[in-house]
Amino acid sequence: MEGHGTIMRKHHILTAVAAAAVFSLGASTLALAGEESTSGGTFTYARSDSTTSFDLHQEITENNAFAIDKVFESLVTFDNDGNIIDWLAEDHKISDDGLVYTFTLRDGLKFSDGTDVTAEDVKFSIERHLEVGGSLPIEADVKSVEAVDEKTVEITLGTAYTPFLSELANFSNGIIPKDFGGKTEEEFFKNPVGTGPFAVSEWDPSGDLTFVKNEYYWQEGKPYIDELVYKVVDDDNQALNQLLAGEIDGIEDLSLSNASNVDGNADTKTATSFSYNVEELFFNTLDEHFSDEHVRRALAMAIDRESLTKALTFGYAEIANTVLPRALLYQTNDTVNALSYDIDAAKEELAQSKHKGDTINEIYREDIFVGYRWADKEKIKPLFPFGHGLSYTTFAYGKPSADKKTMTADDTISFTVNVKNTGTREGQEVVQLYISDKKSSLPRPIKELKLSYRMGFDYTDYDRKVGTPQINLDDALIDEDYGYAPSNMNQSGHVYTRYGRHYELNHDFLANYSKRFLDNKLDVNVNAGVNMNERGYTRMTGQTDDLSFYSGFWDLSNGSTKTTLSESQNKRRLVGLFGDVTIGWDDMIYLNLTARNDWSSTLPIDNNSFFYPGATLSWIFTRLIPENEVLTFGKARLAYGKTGNDADPYQTGLTYIQGTANGYYGSDISKFPMNGVNAFIASNTKGSNTLRPEMTSEFEVGMNLQFFNGRFGIDAAYYNRKTKDQIFTLPTDPSTGFSYMVTNFGEVSNKGIELVINTTPVQIKDFRWDLSFNFSKNNNKVLSLPESLEGGKVSIYNFSAGNDAIYMYAEEGKPMGQFYTYLPKKTADGKPIVDANGYPVLGTSVEDTGKNMNHDWTGGINTAFTYKDFTLSAALDIRSGGYMFSRTKNLMQFTGNGVVTTYNDRRPFIIPNSVVDNGDGNYTENTTPIYLGNGSYQTYFNDYGYGDGGEAYLLDRSFVKLRNISLTWNVPRQWVRKMSLSNLAITAFCNNVFTWTASDNRYVDPESTTVSQSSYGDLATQFGELYTNPSCRIFGCNLSVKF
Repeated sequence: MEGHGTIMRKHHILTAVAAAAVFSLGASTLALAGEESTSGGTFTYARSDSTTSFDLHQEITENNAFAIDKVFESLVTFDNDGNIIDWLAEDHKISDDGLVYTFTLRDGLKFSDGTDVTAEDVKFSIERHLEVGGSLPIEADVKSVEAVDEKTVEITLGTAYTPFLSELANFSNGIIPKDFGGKTEEEFFKNPVGTGPFAVSEWDPSGDLTFVKNEYYWQEGKPYIDELVYKVVDDDNQALNQLLAGEIDGIEDLSLSNASNVDGNADTKTATSFSYNVEELFFNTLDEHFSDEHVRRALAMAIDRESLTKALTFGYAEIANTVLPRALLYQTNDTVNALSYDIDAAKEELAQSKHKGDTINEIYREDIFVGYRWADKEKIKPLFPFGHGLSYTTFAYGKPSADKKTMTADDTISFTVNVKNTGTREGQEVVQLYISDKKSSLPRPIKELKLSYRMGFDYTDYDRKVGTPQINLDDALIDEDYGYAPSNMNQSGHVYTRYGRHYELNHDFLANYSKRFLDNKLDVNVNAGVNMNERGYTRMTGQTDDLSFYSGFWDLSNGSTKTTLSESQNKRRLVGLFGDVTIGWDDMIYLNLTARNDWSSTLPIDNNSFFYPGATLSWIFTRLIPENEVLTFGKARLAYGKTGNDADPYQTGLTYIQGTANGYYGSDISKFPMNGVNAFIASNTKGSNTLRPEMTSEFEVGMNLQFFNGRFGIDAAYYNRKTKDQIFTLPTDPSTGFSYMVTNFGEVSNKGIELVINTTPVQIKDFRWDLSFNFSKNNNKVLSLPESLEGGKVSIYNFSAGNDAIYMYAEEGKPMGQFYTYLPKKTADGKPIVDANGYPVLGTSVEDTGKNMNHDWTGGINTAFTYKDFTLSAALDIRSGGYMFSRTKNLMQFTGNGVVTTYNDRRPFIIPNSVVDNGDGNYTENTTPIYLGNGSYQTYFNDYGYGDGGEAYLLDRSFVKLRNISLTWNVPRQWVRKMSLSNLAITAFCNNVFTWTASDNRYVDPESTTVSQSSYGDLATQFGELYTNPSCRIFGCNLSVKF
């Protein structure tokens, strides 16, 4: 049977499809063949798939083709009778030998941007097609393409090729501007320019496409319509409903069942034409039965082709007598006398066969994949779904009943069911009954179930080597040493080396089930899987001192003293079982439920399992309001969930280290082996065999709004997060034999808001400016601590050197990271109290400063400027509030390098408003000055924090940081393609560009820390810095290559 398609015979549409199409006569401005045209208006055309590319040479698909031909036109084309006629060419000539083709362009041809069409454009277009080839290449042996003058093009072939004009008539040989009109190839095909009747107005490669009338089109009065819209509607029924509702004007590729239902509607009309589809039945003549002509003729006469064709295509197809469809010219369909349906003649024909009475056994090799399962397995799209086109009406089934519940092997059972005609026409229904086992004895593949496996492997290998030369200076050789003997700079030299290997191995076994129910209203998506993760490293460190060769030979063998030789290894494993279910209703309301259980090797073996669930409810409320250009998307969300976290390795028991002795200002000043004897000692950190996993529960409510088609967006959220049993390494009483202990730590609350604003202030042809802002404010509070802690607080980290003692505590009822120190004593009215030497009197125990490590709020600004293939971007971070300890500032007071030590030009002074305690509750004015000469000046600034005690070394950690500036060049697509790549980008960047700090911080980067995260945990890193180096500005370049 041969199907029919659709063709609109007005050149401004030129649409051909291989099925019926239907059009609304009331709303459409489109004129069908033979009807008078109407000018103006918009025609909205429903298509099942989107246009993904306008590259007429490389991206030719059925969907793309019928968009490309609206924009681009060729020199010649086919008329409705299949004859080649001149199109953009006014005329053409062919040399007698068939090798030279000369085309003369029409006068006044312009592209849709108003620029003139020249012979150079034709030359560029054909040469580009020859270069890239594509799915519809030029097969002719083209030797040259020359622009003779502004309007004349000459094409020379190496060999005469009769179909050459037919190839040029193809839409893939449309004319484009030379050098893509000054754009990159990628930019040009995003916003193409051609000579066709339409120009692209708006285009989403995964969605809709809007054309507008080409004001420079060379055919006067055409196109007839002002705007053509391709709207993607992938469901037949939805498309039909939208047509009847007046939302669209036409449907492409309408199913024949729906076409038959609407063909008689007064407001719609179907248009058909011959298609390229022919359904054939072939005989395998290698088989002994089908090699017999009588068998083949008998089967041909036994098939009622006319009835089958009418039943399956609702009368929209006719019997085909050859394999060439009517849509092709010169087919011989009408000249072949086919065998007609005749059962008696078929029997007579079969009686003449030598195989009469034979039974043909056909072996089916689909195994258990039968019916749709075989089609799914082999990725075959059925021509007609099961049950397609069996009735012009619909039926409703009642509840079936059986006359008995059980039956024996030779028994019978009867079923009864009520059937009601619920349609508008008379009809007949054949009830089909299927019987199966409750549980199949064979495996049954589930159509919607997908199984997958992913593996990831990261590996890092590094080698670090540092060498310092030997220095041996003789003081006797120096005449003037300016009070510093050169021998003070002498050093023995050393070589330090460190090797390391890090790896991470990850396995994911995933199962996904996804299906829609209830007329696609109910969307169910289920995921389940197993995750296995393993991480580990090996490190080796060595150092040798007292170099034999002073410099140039940086090897561990170049030293007489081996001072360091150590090795460390680490391995951890996590296995997780997880699942989530997402239920959606009408693409508007979604409920997501998640659950995961992990088993960790870093927790005690009898308590290494932890479970954490979650739930999210979201509502896309813009589905309920009419489409508009202001609020284009809106979603509200509500979520609650838990997350679990395990410990670092080796925190559940006692560990041993090589024996060492620590000094006041340094560790490992003396260590084993000594005198050929080795020793190990217990680590100063006690592990916990009752350690529990950290658990965080969080509630969040948020909203996402998008305005002006994504040009302006807001995402706002409020959260309430509680973390219980955080794992910390905390100081402990030395009487226990340990300095630190690993423990679970109370409960901490974090509440706050987050706000993100994304904008695109400027978006024009070749330029785009993106700008985004973010803001967050968090309120932190310690809700509870272990009952065993005295005083309701515990030290997270501290530094102590005399009066310069700073402690950072977690204290119940206060924000995390509260700073304590020795504070100066003051009178009730705020006057500083000094001693007999004029120094401030400090408290005898540490007190709460009222300051903590937490920022009041954080924010940021990100921006990007894109011009063609170049993008300039920058990121600005803002942090306000919070404090940190600075040992750098402390030492600068000690050395006198701090600006504050220039107070009063370093002349003697009395602490302003200071008083002396008389011991009887009364105070007298202080008259004792601070002198530089007697050392009291240094003591005042170093030991007493110039009147503020330890609080003097708490810096405001506020800052504004220009974190990054980068310039990226995306190499033009045509260059990349020649290198057999898909993408190539080069980026030059500068990180840590500028930092602006608070007025009291002239010393350090507020983000710097010298506290080890691996040894003391994340919170301790917020304490501050001890002897940190200045932050570096980093310059670099990245190369991104995608194959």
